[in-house]
Amino acid sequence: MRRIVGIVAAAIMLSSLPGCAVVEEISAPAEPELLFSSRAQISAPGTEIGCVFSRYEGGLANTTILSPAEIQGMSYDWTGYHFLISFCGLSMRSE
Repeated sequence: MRRIVGIVAAAIMLSSLPGCAVVEEISAPAEPELLFSSRAQISAPGTEIGCVFSRYEGGLANTTILSPAEIQGMSYDWTGYHFLISFCGLSMRSE
């Protein structure tokens, strides 16, 4: 009788233990969006500059000044190997 009670008690205790759970696969995090275009308004004492920044495929990037009127159209480009600065038909490239 004691043996049966012990076996029943052991069976109840074993059945109350948690079983193997299904392990969910963890998916890889999403890749960050690297291609975008964004406008910015930059304020400093006595100056306010508006610009647009764009990043393209291959790591190419461009920043173009939108305001103030004195420097509107000034452009800074990263070509993948060099910086290129352009304004009023003049341009300069880094080595």
